[in-house]
Amino acid sequence: MFVLSLALIIFGLAKPYYLKTVSKKEYPNVRIIFLLDVSLSMSFAEDVKPNRLVAAKEWVGDFYKSLDGIYDVALVPFAGDPNTFYCPPSRNYSAFLALLEEVNFESVMSPGTDLANVFSAIKSFGKNEFNLIVVLSDGGKEDGFLVNRALLQKEISNLVQKGFQIHSLGIGDRLVTPLIKRDQSGNPAGFMTDNNGKTLYSQLDEDVLKNISSQGNGVYRNFSQKEELSKILSEIIFKNRKAGKDQINYVSVFIYHWFFALAAIIIFTISILNVKR
Repeated sequence: MFVLSLALIIFGLAKPYYLKTVSKKEYPNVRIIFLLDVSLSMSFAEDVKPNRLVAAKEWVGDFYKSLDGIYDVALVPFAGDPNTFYCPPSRNYSAFLALLEEVNFESVMSPGTDLANVFSAIKSFGKNEFNLIVVLSDGGKEDGFLVNRALLQKEISNLVQKGFQIHSLGIGDRLVTPLIKRDQSGNPAGFMTDNNGKTLYSQLDEDVLKNISSQGNGVYRNFSQKEELSKILSEIIFKNRKAGKDQINYVSVFIYHWFFALAAIIIFTISILNVKR
């Protein structure tokens, strides 16, 4: 019995699973594009726990998983420049979630926050009938990207003319907060500083995000209202989608916990028998 329980534990550690067939309806006329700000202020400001970027990624993942069908979805990380090659439009469910998990401030080359640049870069993404953009950002107030408001408005207007609808979720607090560094163990390791050793601070700029959504025929919500935005976006997608064919996917269902449970029962039985002796 002891050898059997040991064997079960070994099998459990191998994480055995079986493939379950799941059928989902495709909606090929809808494309959802998440524009994710990965600037330093998003990555190191902790006014939203554990930090702004992680909180934004969790919302994207939860919203994507809540959709009851298969859609064209893209993830574009941006800071000073966008990385349009990171996760281009695709219907690959698992690939999108994997890339979402891995994205960070190193996913782009240039620091700062430049929404005009990212809007210009994604114009070619508008291939379907209904294109939904969701901007997740703190607004980049400390980076001063609002210098060229005219260019930003022009790029939004171009997207609207091409059938895009732009919504935004403001990540962060309206109060000024420092950017905190952490070591590999997650412990605080001081503050982020500029070249002169001055501590870097950030503050949510809701005005620019509200203007973007207003000009883009969308809505703006603060992160504290994230559930409300999820509901609004779900309703918009539901009203505009057109069903296509069914797609068969295979989901991994892990069963290693059954091996551990059975091993625990056997070990418990062995201990009871030894006590009776």
